Amino acid sequence: LTYDANGADSGSPSSATTTHTTSGSAATLATVGTMVKAGYNFAGWSLSSTGAIVAATYAPTSDVTLYAKWTSDLAITTPTSGLSGTHGSSYSLTISSSGGAGTKTFSLVSGTLPSGLSLSSASGEISGTPTQAGSQTITVRVTDSESNTATTSSFTITISAQALSNAATPTVGATAGVLKSISVNWTAVTNASSYTCLLYTSDAADE
Repeated sequence: LTYDANGADSGSPSSATTTHTTSGSAATLATVGTMVKAGYNFAGWSLSSTGAIVAATYAPTSDVTLYAKWTSDLAITTPTSGLSGTHGSSYSLTISSSGGAGTKTFSLVSGTLPSGLSLSSASGEISGTPTQAGSQTITVRVTDSESNTATTSSFTITISAQALSNAATPTVGATAGVLKSISVNWTAVTNASSYTCLLYTSDAADE
């Protein structure tokens, strides 16, 4: 039995039987030992550099080379907080990832970001100033330099309308049957196309 580290950056497999004289009987294979490959986890041994993993007690029938099988440890986290923003106010949400080999790149897999927001392919940050209220459901993927990928579950970013500010609350006394004019002022917001002013009696029962 010959063991091939198959691209490991350093180290060697644990000591194990390398000579197996009884054809067809099980041999206990080496474990990962000190082998290390950045961005990957050791998964087992294969009969080829890209083949399927064989059993840990493989039964060879002839001389054979076993190749280390590596699986990417690239992972991405689906955000569960920071998913709400307000129209006209700066917004930021960073998609976290771990593991992987080399440089990582983020991309939008499905859905559309709220207007005014963009995704940084380098950092995974979604940021900007929302220009429209509403909700958008998206999915984000991270890809490392060896084309391994990890994808979030779908999540929703909700942008709320900007609230009115500085609205006056006048108190008006009026005699029955006599016309009375009042003036109410507020600061306009950019995402409102119209405003409605409602008048109520003191007990709020009648408009």
